[in-house]
Amino acid sequence: MSMINKRSNFIRKLIKSLTATFIVPYSFQKINKIWILGVIKMAQKRTKRANGTGSIVRDRNRKYRIRVMAYKDGVLKRITLKSGIRNYNEAKRILDEYNLNPYDLDISVLTFKELHEQFMKYKKEDNTTEKTLRNYNFAFKRCKALHNDKVKDIMKPKIELFLKTLKQKNGTEASKGTKNNTKIFLNMLFGFAVDNRLIKDNPANFRMRSNNFEKKNKKNPFTTAEIQKLWDNVDNYEFIDVILIMIYTGVRFDEMRMMKIKNIDLINNVIKNSGNKTAKGKDRLIIIKKEIKDLIIRRCEESPTEYLIYGSYMTDSKKQYQEVGKTYFRNQFNKIMEAFGMEHTPHDTRRTLATKLYKSGMKNKDIIDIMGHTEITTTENYYVCNDEEELKEAMDKVDLLN
Repeated sequence: MSMINKRSNFIRKLIKSLTATFIVPYSFQKINKIWILGVIKMAQKRTKRANGTGSIVRDRNRKYRIRVMAYKDGVLKRITLKSGIRNYNEAKRILDEYNLNPYDLDISVLTFKELHEQFMKYKKEDNTTEKTLRNYNFAFKRCKALHNDKVKDIMKPKIELFLKTLKQKNGTEASKGTKNNTKIFLNMLFGFAVDNRLIKDNPANFRMRSNNFEKKNKKNPFTTAEIQKLWDNVDNYEFIDVILIMIYTGVRFDEMRMMKIKNIDLINNVIKNSGNKTAKGKDRLIIIKKEIKDLIIRRCEESPTEYLIYGSYMTDSKKQYQEVGKTYFRNQFNKIMEAFGMEHTPHDTRRTLATKLYKSGMKNKDIIDIMGHTEITTTENYYVCNDEEELKEAMDKVDLLN
C-alpha cells in the first residue's frame, strides 16, 4: 500500500473514532464529512516542487503540461516547455532532465540550429528509430544556409526561396525529391516550435507550386533512344544498372528496393518470392533476360548485405550497410533522370515493359502473368501507351470509302 493511501486510511479511522466517542449534531457530522474529504484530497496531492524548478499541471484533456520560468523577448516569463504528455511520471522525468540541463527558449535569440537540437532531443525521448533520426540530420545538413538564422526571422518567403535555390554538394540544383523531403523536414521542425509556443505560425506549412513539384501521373514509358542512352552510360553512373533491371523485369519500386539475393535463381534465370501488392503479383515469377543478367550478377557479388541494392551510413566512425530507404532510392533515380534530361518516375520503368509486351503481340495471359496483373484491362488502361506516330500509322490503314 502506498504512503498516501496509508495516510488517508489513518485519517478516516481517526475521525470515525472521534465521532463515535462524542455525541454531535447531524449538521456538524455533515460538515465534518466534507472536512474529511478535503483532508484526504490534500493528503493525496503530490509533493510540491521546489521554487524555481518548474511545475506540472493537468489540462482539461487529461494530459499534462510542463511550465517553467524562462526569458522570452528579453523578459522573464512563465512559459510552456512541453504539453500533451500522457502521464505525470513522464512529465516529471522530462522536467527533471530540463532542470539538469536547461536550454535557452528565448525566441528573440533562438537560432535554427538550436531549435533543431531541441527537436532531436524530443524525438530521441519519443523513441524515434535511429534510421529516422539519421534522415532528420541529413535534412538538417542540407539547410546549412539557415543554421545561424534566428527562428523568429524565418518567414514563408525565405523558405520558398531557400527550397527553390537548394543545391547539391557539387553545386548542381537539388532534385525535386530532395527539395520535397527537405520541405517535409522543415514543416515538422517548425511544427515542433508551434507546439511549444515558440512561434505562432508554421512558415513551412504551405503547398509547393505545381511547377516546382509536378506529379507525373500520365503514362510515360521510356523511349528506345532513352533506353539506349542508359546502356551507353551504365558503367559511368551508379544506379543506372538498377533502372535498366527495373525496365527489363517490370518490377515495382518497392519490389526492387527490397529484393533479396537468396530469391534470385541465376541458373534458371528467374526471381522468386519478390513480388508485392496483389496476390497474383506476389506469386509471379520475374524473368531475368540475358541482357541484364551480368548487371544482376555484379550486384549480387558486390552487396555486403542480403539485399541486391544496399546503402551505407557511418556510426561511431564505422561504416554500416543496410537496405536502401524509399527516399534514398527516389533521390538516386531522380539524379539520373536530371543528368540525362529525362522526365520519368520509377513506375515508368514498369509501364515501359508493359507497353513493349503488349505491342509485341504476346498473348494476354502471358502478359498478365509477367506483370502480375489479374486481368489484361489493368495493363491496357494503366500501363500501355500508344505514341503519336503509331496512331497516325493506324489511321493511314483505314479506308473510309470501302
